[in-house]
Order: sequence, then structure tokens, then C-alpha cells
Amino acid sequence: MERTIFSAYCVADEIDIKRYYSDKFEKVWRKSWEEPLIVDFGEGRAYIFAFGAIVLENVGDEAKGEVLKDFRKYLIGEKDKQETSRLNITLVDSWKEVEGIPPNFKGHIFVKDEDIFVQKKSFDEELKKVISLVVAQDASLAAIEEEVEKLIDSANEIISYIKRPAIFTRASRILDFIINTTKIKSAIISDLMLIERPEIASTNQKVLKTYYSLRDFFEFRYRLDVLNTKLNYLSSLIEFATRITYEKRTELLEFIIVLLFAVDIILYLFGAR
Repeated sequence: MERTIFSAYCVADEIDIKRYYSDKFEKVWRKSWEEPLIVDFGEGRAYIFAFGAIVLENVGDEAKGEVLKDFRKYLIGEKDKQETSRLNITLVDSWKEVEGIPPNFKGHIFVKDEDIFVQKKSFDEELKKVISLVVAQDASLAAIEEEVEKLIDSANEIISYIKRPAIFTRASRILDFIINTTKIKSAIISDLMLIERPEIASTNQKVLKTYYSLRDFFEFRYRLDVLNTKLNYLSSLIEFATRITYEKRTELLEFIIVLLFAVDIILYLFGAR
């Protein structure tokens, strides 16, 4: 048996692969959004994803800093805290080497509790790419989960904020809250491709099977359901805050109009004397 380790780091909102590729190789990067840029580092390899994640295959901790340094100036929205994910894969020549596997098992990947086994003969470049993709998605999803928790923690501040008199209420605070929530929804649907199946996961049945097996391993479906519930709560809060703020502003405007009208009458009466 052999062991291969994939370590993912969510380092930024985006990585400008096109600019890096142009600077490094003086060529144009023409591949799709989910297609990683693959760079060899010593005996290991780095998979660079445009959605802000870097996955290292058998790259030691000492080389990690070198990889991150090489891409630092190409990071867009660098993360203060890097969420990580780690996947250990055991490569086997035959399923007979694995205890507890069902009789006559025919697949190329087998998940047993916290262990993942892959047949060595199936461990090709296409399979490595889709494995690195899912590990990158896991790290990036963990970063999103952290951001959603921060938004929920700040929800009480928003509620306290909208209780203030209209004159002390600023729409920019609520607008920031809306923008952050919308960015998270966009990242889930578009950037990380967590809803629709990425193209590189559909090259053949072996790759597709691996993709869905690892999604189940990382419990993507359950985590996305939880996130959806929390985002629905935040959306309801945004709608409530926006409506209340608008109503308070309208009341304030009506009060100012009445006050100006009253002042105008008083000035007219004093002027008439």
C-alpha cells in the first residue's frame, strides 16, 4: 500500500491564474474556471484553482511556504485566516489488501469510515484533478461556513442598529450586510460550483464516481442544506431591516416636511405683524 496526501488551503477570494500563466510562461491561459493550473514543486505538485484555493499533493510543510510565496501577488482578496482541508488516500494494487471490503467489489474507489482507498492503476491525472478539486471545494466551503457564522453573530448588531432613531440610521451598514450575504451565495452557486457538476468531473464514469464519493465523504449535501437554512434566515433579516429602515426614513421625511411647513407658517405670522 502507498499513501498520498492532498492538502488544500483557501488563501483568497480568487487567484489570477491568467496573469500568473502569462507572466511565467508568456502564454494565454484558455482553460475553464474549474480547471486547475498544475505546477510541480520538487517531488510534489500544486493544483491552483481560480476560486482561491491551492491544493498540494505530497508537498511537505517546508515547501508550502514556497508555493504560497510564488502566488502571493496573484491573490485577489487574500484571506486573513486560511481554512484548510486534508485528504489521505491509500493506493492499493488489489482489493484483497483492504479488510472489510464487500465480496466481489468492482469499483476503483472504496470509502471505509475515515479511510479512502483507490486502486493504483486508476490513479491517473484525471482522477488526481478531480480529487484536488473536491478537496479545494471542502477548504473553500469551510471558509464560507466561517463567514456565515460571522454574519449570524453580527445579526444582533443589525437588529440593535435598526432600533435607533431614523436620524442615526445609515443605509450603508445594512448595505454591507446585503453585499456580504450576496457574495456568499454567489460563491456557492458560481465560484465553487457546489450546486452544478463541474466539467472536469464528467470526463468519464470513473472520474464521476470519484467526484460523488468524495462529495459524500465531505458531507457536502448536508453542509449545503445547513448553509441554505442560515442564508434564508439572513435573507429574512435583510428584508426586515430594509423595510423597517425605509419606513423609519419615510416617517422622518414626513416629520421634517410637517416641521418645515409649521416653521413657514410661524414665520409668515410673525412677518405679518
